[in-house]
Amino acid sequence: MDERTPKKRSHPEDDFTTDVPSPRKAPKESFWPSKRRLEMLDVRTPTTLTTLKPSEKVREIKVRVVGKRQRQNLLEFTVMDQSGQRTMKALNRATWNQFRTLEIDTVYKVSNFTVNAGWNGGNPEISLGPYSHFEGISDKDFPPMPPFNFTPLKDLSSLPDDTRVDVLGIVTKVKDVVNNSVTGVQRLEIYIDDDISKCDLSVIFWRDDASSFAGMKPFIPIIFRDAVKLTYCDEPTLHVKSFTQIWENSSNADARDLYERFEKAALEEGVELIEADEHAGESANE
Repeated sequence: MDERTPKKRSHPEDDFTTDVPSPRKAPKESFWPSKRRLEMLDVRTPTTLTTLKPSEKVREIKVRVVGKRQRQNLLEFTVMDQSGQRTMKALNRATWNQFRTLEIDTVYKVSNFTVNAGWNGGNPEISLGPYSHFEGISDKDFPPMPPFNFTPLKDLSSLPDDTRVDVLGIVTKVKDVVNNSVTGVQRLEIYIDDDISKCDLSVIFWRDDASSFAGMKPFIPIIFRDAVKLTYCDEPTLHVKSFTQIWENSSNADARDLYERFEKAALEEGVELIEADEHAGESANE
């Protein structure tokens, strides 16, 4: 080689064996996680129902199931934790069987779910899918199910319309579902009594609830939480709304006591009531 030909100088980086990236190349992954990653990895503050936001990715959450009802197109649960209550829905019928066994007043650890915006700007809702998982856990240090504040049926007439009430009664009559020929809206009417007074109160179910509860049997205890009192033809009635929670054949102590009183009165009259365990419903223990 000609001595006048300059040697090819090596790059300064060739003299080092460290893993420090070249300043001319962006590192594949920064040593410090981004703010978003920090938020996702931060486990110091437990996720609660009221802090859930639509499209937020949450690994798991702990809730107590306080209500369950099946509509025509969905299976719906009301759940609660220390922060408040929210709705949990399963829209896919193929997934219903895996959720039917969830028990009222039981605490679960829920994983693999999504959070969607509430209807008409309401609270966010939890959507369950085929990979959603429930694991029963201890309810130690977890808030108990809210107690019922039952309103006697005889006192409903003194309440203003649109008042939400908790009511306990025995189903005495179930009418057939009626379809409105103009609007197509379904309507189911049942009658309940809470004092063996033969003064039955009308309870109205609408739309999907009408078809879901059409097979209800008479002479079983039933509990309504947040049913709405309305006056119709100068008589008080109860209306089941989307937020109303319902327990058929509840094992609640007051419900059992009411059933036993009805059963005793019926036996004295020579009428045999249907055994409660033949129509097992949801428990609502206090």
